[in-house]
Amino acid sequence: MKFRSCIITVAVLMAIGSPAAASDCDILVEHLLSGVPELKLTGTKRMAGAPDFDLALLKHPQASAIALNCGAQLPSVNVDWRGSPPPPGYFELVGLLGGIVTGVAPGVVRAGALECDKRAREAAYEMSGYHLAGVKFECAIYTHEGGGVSMTVHG
Repeated sequence: MKFRSCIITVAVLMAIGSPAAASDCDILVEHLLSGVPELKLTGTKRMAGAPDFDLALLKHPQASAIALNCGAQLPSVNVDWRGSPPPPGYFELVGLLGGIVTGVAPGVVRAGALECDKRAREAAYEMSGYHLAGVKFECAIYTHEGGGVSMTVHG
């Protein structure tokens, strides 16, 4: 499966669930932008087939792509890096973003992301799930097409 197809698949899977009100998403985006240096909003989208689903697209130097799912039940953030290995600040960024989205301390989120990544690297299918302190992590690593990491953090 191509890396871009994996990202699209993750975004579509994240779309399942009840959407948050637009104002809730706007507030969460503002918290992210004010809490994470160098983070920029690049756009928002409504997913095809799910007219009430909002997705905020963000950009940061330590990630190739960032997508915020504003679902009401479990807001989540997906942070991708294309290339291997991810830059030194990748997991710090996941911790900051995930901390804001979940309300859990960034250091705890960073530790969970590192453990999920470790498990994915040890797994036969390069994918893993992990739970820590009420936070759900889904991650995948890619050794083909130049490598990469995809990490989704759910509240």
